[in-house]
Amino acid sequence: MEQRCLLATFAHPDDEAFGVAGVFRKYADEGVTTALICATRGEKGEISDPALATRETLGRVREQELRTACALMGVADLSFLDYHDGCLAQSDEVEATGRLVYQIRRLRPQVVITFDANGGYGHRDHMAIHALTVSAFHKAGDSTCYPEQIAAGLRPYAPQKLYFTAFARSTMRRLRELAQQAGETDAFRPGGNTATIAPEEMGTPDERITTAVTLDDRQFAVKRQAMAAHRTQMAPDNPFNRLPEEVARMWLGTERFVLAYPPGARGDAGEDDLFAGVTL
Repeated sequence: MEQRCLLATFAHPDDEAFGVAGVFRKYADEGVTTALICATRGEKGEISDPALATRETLGRVREQELRTACALMGVADLSFLDYHDGCLAQSDEVEATGRLVYQIRRLRPQVVITFDANGGYGHRDHMAIHALTVSAFHKAGDSTCYPEQIAAGLRPYAPQKLYFTAFARSTMRRLRELAQQAGETDAFRPGGNTATIAPEEMGTPDERITTAVTLDDRQFAVKRQAMAAHRTQMAPDNPFNRLPEEVARMWLGTERFVLAYPPGARGDAGEDDLFAGVTL
């Protein structure tokens, strides 16, 4: 019998903390093998304090921040695709997909998670890792795809479930309203200059959300700690650090997903277990 395994794929260090830190901790505590693939080291990210990093060292610093976050979340296996921040969408699609296929065949996860198609707020790297992961998810079990990997000893492997992270559009709208009421019109701008879609198009329409995992106190605390571990990206005056507890719970206390495969799931957030229906 195979070990249960949960794999998430994201573009940058800190993507995981916002999207899946709670479920990583939940399933790690249940004995599930948890794995994370990060496409880049976030070399073009923010530097909240010049004492933390320089533009030349930021990638190395962010990798260490991610490793710290992974220890908090219970992630057992961390790997990088070694692309440069901001360049993933320009990568060779066949090669990049192959790197993901290799990791899926190596790790053999039943459940895979990545960004939704719009990357949450239209970040091009987020949208690229979404497309690459969807392709790899369907090709990893096909022995005609990347046969050199099979010749080297990896067996084809088809995961059973594919999820997209979902930030409910209604919640994003509510947080914008709260920021405006507080006179902080720029306080809630997901993605900043990296966003490519209008605020009203950000997030996932509520009716598409199939799965919601409400975090307990331990999981919620780990999520906040994992976010804080990304110190270069989380300045003390970052809006997320100033959210009142009840607002933080609204935004961060439930991790939501769209079940993309197998198809046919109802869109009413009725599922609360990513491994529901998985067979070993």
